[in-house]
Amino acid sequence: MLHRMISALVGIPVVVGAIWLGAPWLTVLVAAAAVLGVREAYRMLPPGIGPFPVALGILWAIALVVGAQAGSGLSSFLLISAGILAAGAFVAILWFIAFYSGGRYLVAGIFLVGGPVYVAFLLSHSLPLREIGAPATWAGTGSCLPFW
Repeated sequence: MLHRMISALVGIPVVVGAIWLGAPWLTVLVAAAAVLGVREAYRMLPPGIGPFPVALGILWAIALVVGAQAGSGLSSFLLISAGILAAGAFVAILWFIAFYSGGRYLVAGIFLVGGPVYVAFLLSHSLPLREIGAPATWAGTGSCLPFW
């Protein structure tokens, strides 16, 4: 219990500070969380996968987070995310067809493509969500509240 309390005492100020400061600090924090989440998701893959899909998933996760930061509005965020999702899924499926030698093809394919999509795509939504409701004059000032 003490370990959890110490983690919370350190983690909560880091998360609140990153949200308050915005980009690039929030982007770095979300990218780190996405990388760790994809790595954990890939630990559930069936044996016979090898290290390349993990590296591919990590790169895919980072691309989704950076693409979310690059989007200036909802339509550009969705367009950039759709392109990154399509490219990542294409490369993952090509690797799967060419090199996968284990059994349970459906489960392995779902984990291979679904891990980065589930973890990184959903985490990348936190970047545009921070900017919702911020007037154009206050966007990017580092303040969550326009009157501060």
